[in-house]
Amino acid sequence: MKLTKNNLAISLIAIIGSGAYLGNLINMGLVHAPYWQSLDTDSFIADFTLKFPFLLTTLPLTMIPSIIGVVTCFIWYRKTKASKSWRIALYGVIAGFLISAIYHIPTNFGFLGGEFTQEATAIRLQWWVNLHWVRTAFALLTAVYSVIGFKTTIEAKL
Repeated sequence: MKLTKNNLAISLIAIIGSGAYLGNLINMGLVHAPYWQSLDTDSFIADFTLKFPFLLTTLPLTMIPSIIGVVTCFIWYRKTKASKSWRIALYGVIAGFLISAIYHIPTNFGFLGGEFTQEATAIRLQWWVNLHWVRTAFALLTAVYSVIGFKTTIEAKL
C-alpha cells in the first residue's frame, strides 16, 4: 500500500484521538472518581448531575476520532508489517467502547434518572470506577499500539 497524505492524516487522527481519549479517562479516574466516592450518595448524584453534561461532551469528541482512525488504519494496514499493532489497537478500542456502551452509559443515565437506591448507587459507583480503570487500560493499549502501528508503517515505507 502506498503511503499518502490521507493515510498519514488518518494515522495521526488515530494517535491523537486515542491519546486525547486516554487523557480524558485518566482525568475522570484521578479527579472525578475519587471525589465522587468521597461524597454521600445524595451529594454524589447532585454533583454528577451537574458535571455529567460537560463530561458527556468531551468523551465522544475524543473517542469517535480514535475509533474511526484505528478502524480505518486496521483496514488499510491489515496486510502489512504493521497489521499486528493495528489489530491490538483495534481490540483495545473495541473493548473500551463495549465497556462504555454496556455499563457506563446505562449506569450514567440511571444515576441521572434516580433509578437506584442509595445502597445500589454506592455499589454502582464502585463498579463504575473499577470498570473505568479497565477501559482506561484498554485506552492505554490503544494509544500505545497506535503509535507502534504508525511507527512500523512509516519504517516499512522508508
